[in-house]
Amino acid sequence: MRCRYNFLKGYEFDSVKAASNFDEKPNSPGMDQLLTITVDTIPQERRISGLGSGHRLEGDGKRRFIFVLDGADDKESLEKKPLVIEELDPMIRQATELVLSGPFIYVSDD
Repeated sequence: MRCRYNFLKGYEFDSVKAASNFDEKPNSPGMDQLLTITVDTIPQERRISGLGSGHRLEGDGKRRFIFVLDGADDKESLEKKPLVIEELDPMIRQATELVLSGPFIYVSDD
């Protein structure tokens, strides 16, 4: 996958979800540790297309840490590409239950 796209599709690290699943506070130092563990737990070769940052297309403008599934220069073509959760790596699927939310489309900050 090319390094830079205008739009990204993927899952974001959700500190509220992670905090509720791991008895932490959303803005505590424990969240940094959970993010690091999440990145380290998903093998690099299985991170689909990489890691990135961006803000949700239909959101609050907050910058988010994204596990990138796909990217495109126009949002319409990215929206049309299907995402089949069953095809995701089991570690990513498990992370979606505990600490990741999505998939969403983001405007890339990279």
